[in-house]
Amino acid sequence: MDRFDRHLRAELHREFDAQAVDTPPPHRARYGQPAGRRPPVRAMALVTAAFAIGILVGLVYEGSSVISLGPGHQLGAVPSTAPPPSTAAGSPATVSTASPSAGATATVRPSPARRPSSTPVQPPAPPAFSDDFEADQVGANPPAGWRAGDGQWTGVVSGSGGHVVRHGSAASLSHLVAGSPQWADYAVSADVRTDLLDLGFAGVAGRYHDPRNDYECGVTVGGQLVLWVVHDGDREVLDASGVSLDLSGDHNVRLDMRGNRLTCALDGTVLLHATDSTFSAGSIALVASAGEVAEFDNVRVGG
Repeated sequence: MDRFDRHLRAELHREFDAQAVDTPPPHRARYGQPAGRRPPVRAMALVTAAFAIGILVGLVYEGSSVISLGPGHQLGAVPSTAPPPSTAAGSPATVSTASPSAGATATVRPSPARRPSSTPVQPPAPPAFSDDFEADQVGANPPAGWRAGDGQWTGVVSGSGGHVVRHGSAASLSHLVAGSPQWADYAVSADVRTDLLDLGFAGVAGRYHDPRNDYECGVTVGGQLVLWVVHDGDREVLDASGVSLDLSGDHNVRLDMRGNRLTCALDGTVLLHATDSTFSAGSIALVASAGEVAEFDNVRVGG
């Protein structure tokens, strides 16, 4: 632009300095008569161009607009027309980069949030429990770790082989309860002194909810092994042995519950089988019928 301005000034000097000044006489100038020579057209064009260039230079320095001189040519500041980048939450940021051959678009995606590793759920430990009542003092009623579900118990007494738990002849149907109500699949067993039986039965209970809801396996005064389900107080026989048993001395009674499969064993021999889905979990209990004298020892629970 400066070079063009200098060139324009030089042209103006050459044009006007080379012209002779023709001053009309006063009598001719008074009436406005034209001079003898008209200004050259080229000089007038140069003056007009000088004013136009001045206007353009002012617009460029003002920087408030863009002047287009033709296809592909502009004067002045070029305002940006690119839209602002999107900042919406969750939208991936897109960065456009130009290459000599073609435009390439690279997508930058936020890395997903890392989830904390979950701790694997450990299966519950199988039920485990044992009590021979030797740690309890004679007269303890109930023994440590037990509670009376119903009826009355004599408590811990001294038997021929050590401490045992006794149910007296004056007591009603009674349950002595221990363990967890969450126990599901397990076996419960106890040594039962059967030679004292006179009127009813004595044995063990599993999946015990309350005195009116459980499974029971016991030895009757008639010498039979019986498997019951007690639901809302109604006692139903699921299976019973068909032969008489020797009731002298002590016998081990065992009730095993696996899902809906139930078995009952006497002295390690499985005699009774049943399928029932009334109860899926529950505590254990020692059980004796009303008016029955019975003693219990060596209670065991295993998964």
